[in-house]
Amino acid sequence: MQTKDTLLYFAIGGIIFLSMALGIYRYAIAKDFLIEQDVWCDAEAGEQCFYEVCLNDWWWPCTGDPEADIWVHKRVTKPYRAIEEDVFSGPCIPGETIGEDEFCPEIACEEGEEDCTVLYCDPAVDEDCYVGENIAASEEEWLARLAEVGLEPVVAEEEVTDEAETEEGAPLDGGDGPEETGDLLEGTNEAEE
Repeated sequence: MQTKDTLLYFAIGGIIFLSMALGIYRYAIAKDFLIEQDVWCDAEAGEQCFYEVCLNDWWWPCTGDPEADIWVHKRVTKPYRAIEEDVFSGPCIPGETIGEDEFCPEIACEEGEEDCTVLYCDPAVDEDCYVGENIAASEEEWLARLAEVGLEPVVAEEEVTDEAETEEGAPLDGGDGPEETGDLLEGTNEAEE
């Protein structure tokens, strides 16, 4: 009876050991697994994008700037072995802190890459698609989050161009341009006479 129990324990132990060894080989040596990353999505070009709004917490505080507070993205899934090494170098290593001015490279599907897929938002299935009425809803959600912390939305200032100034007749350098020009013209006319 003890022999059968011992054989059963060895068999179970062997199966556990083989499955662990296979997992280590697959992830550490063969690099046979997928990486999934949310990357920027161009909703203006007609892509069906997901969206997320800032959380008002330490991880993603709201700033009042819609470009920083509303994240519009699609999801790319690609085999690890097909991704360039620099994507995972330096501050891009999971768990490491990334500086404000540093950005990790985004993974992308190249032409003819069969193992790489891009997942877009499907309005029939997903609630958080950045299309149609949801665009206004995302902005309302963002404004509500700003109100929670007492922030005002940042409004981009309109830049005054040089052309607008010249059309109004104001000099670009702040001097008395038109008067000087008039004096020069009068002097030219006197010389011709």
